[in-house]
Amino acid sequence: MTENPRILVVDDDPGVRDAFNEILAPSQTSNIAEKGAALFGDPGSEPEACPPEAYGLILAENGEAGVKAVEQSIEDNLPFAVAFIDMNMPGIDGAETSRRIWMFDPQVKIVIVTAFSEYKPCDIINIAQRDDLFYLRKPFNTDEIKQFARALSNQWHVERDREILAARLEKVNAELEDMNKNLQKKVREQTAMLVQSEKMSSLGVLAAGVAHEINNPIAFIHGNLSTIRKYNARLKDLLEKYQKMEACISELPDGNLHALLDEIRVFKEEKKIEFILGDLGSLAEESLEGTRRVRDIVKELRGFSHADEAEPESADLNEVLEKTLNIIGAKLKDDTEIIKEYGNLPVVTCYPQKISQVFMNVLMNAVQAVEKKGTIKIVTRYQKDEEKGNNSLVEVMVSDNGGGIPQDSVQKVFDPFFTTKPVGQGTGLGLSISYDIVKSHSGEMTVESEKNSGTTVTIRLPAGTNF
Repeated sequence: MTENPRILVVDDDPGVRDAFNEILAPSQTSNIAEKGAALFGDPGSEPEACPPEAYGLILAENGEAGVKAVEQSIEDNLPFAVAFIDMNMPGIDGAETSRRIWMFDPQVKIVIVTAFSEYKPCDIINIAQRDDLFYLRKPFNTDEIKQFARALSNQWHVERDREILAARLEKVNAELEDMNKNLQKKVREQTAMLVQSEKMSSLGVLAAGVAHEINNPIAFIHGNLSTIRKYNARLKDLLEKYQKMEACISELPDGNLHALLDEIRVFKEEKKIEFILGDLGSLAEESLEGTRRVRDIVKELRGFSHADEAEPESADLNEVLEKTLNIIGAKLKDDTEIIKEYGNLPVVTCYPQKISQVFMNVLMNAVQAVEKKGTIKIVTRYQKDEEKGNNSLVEVMVSDNGGGIPQDSVQKVFDPFFTTKPVGQGTGLGLSISYDIVKSHSGEMTVESEKNSGTTVTIRLPAGTNF
């Protein structure tokens, strides 16, 4: 902004006002030196080396007029930078005038012009209710007035520049904060998309296995129901024969009755009616068990796909592992051996579906790593973490005897998009997402591996309700 040249002079003496006018807004033929000497006892001065500065000067004859001038300047958006105010005036004095002026414009710099014998500075401060007043004692010379005008207008200018810069800085900070919020939102959205992409990738890999798992119970349900239909036809035939027998009991001689009974007995033996009656209950139980298995598989898949909508709850990690193994069971190679060494675990407060996703990612990596006659070992145990104040931990270790990971790649396995799989066979997000999930549960996840020596993934979660 440009420097503000506006100055207000409030004095009831016309001669003083004229002197201020000649000093701060001189004409080309000004006789400032002579007037200064006459009014203020100025002994005179040498010709000025620099051209005189000119200000936009407003003169007021008393305090009320000065206050009105300031009020009008604020309405016109042309504020004063400096105000010279005589202390001893009729009506309201300089201190009260200052207080009222500051009510309209608290930024104007005020210089109280007073004689040595008049008011003490503490009295003026008490009336003006501010202590940042400046004082010009009478008698004074023109250089003092010029110096006050120059220094205080410059100070006013610097303060306004600082305010403008502060406002701009605040605006920029607000814009940066908005950008940061938007960036955080985009990161969350992108992370959610990546997590969902990894889920869909996992579900795609598991689709064939899930179909196989569902087809198994559906197949024997279908077979059992077909057998029940045949059994039902035979029982229907038997029932018809019994109905005929009932009709004959009252109509035929005893000889015919015995012949019909023999016919029924032969039918029962040939059609294995007694076996059918005993087998019907077993078929029904197997069919119900098949439907329960289908229901559980669908429920586990639904829970996996809606993991983000779940609430934290207490879970037994051994059960979570078993459910995860049920989902990926069909992906296991026929000659892959699963060794389970489950310990007696306390409950862990967690998001079970998210932890299931971690187990699924780790187990699928192990399944894909092992060759023929491979082995995957799952160990769970409960232990104390002495380094962290004997906090209780639940530890899950998944080991395989696959090809392992080169030592220079082990440190990168948790990096997003890093994968040791061939191009097109891995997203590089499984372990990265798993690591973030475990960290969000206040846990830790580590990988130990060597080339041709297999891999062990260890997951540690706080036991109880620490999460």
